[in-house]
Amino acid sequence: AVFEHLGGVDVVFQVAAVADFRPHRVLPEKWKRSGGVVPIELESTPDILAEIAGKKSGAFLVGFAAETEKVLENAGRKLKEKGLDLIVACDVTRGGLGSEEAAMSILDSDGPAEELPRMRKEEIAARILDRVERRLN
Repeated sequence: AVFEHLGGVDVVFQVAAVADFRPHRVLPEKWKRSGGVVPIELESTPDILAEIAGKKSGAFLVGFAAETEKVLENAGRKLKEKGLDLIVACDVTRGGLGSEEAAMSILDSDGPAEELPRMRKEEIAARILDRVERRLN
């Protein structure tokens, strides 16, 4: 559905992956309880944002990174590897998921990173939009 609507957009905000992994196979019937550990093999899900970047649509690409360690390092790597314009990094060990507030950092492919103090998510959204607007102008 994303690709159906990609043509003609100026900015793409790819907020989060629904899941980075999914079960490798689907069982044809219910798995019966047997006690003990149940092995589940997982496979990667498609990286929609990387696919968008690969299409060189011309849209300004904003990604988000929910991280638990080396937050700025991991987000910076994603920014480069996926060819994004901005990435917003959240250290989920310090809050953010399921909370009205968060402390985030905005990493820019064309400028310095900006660390935002803990604030309401509406304020964070306004800061992100301001940064996008500055880059587009």
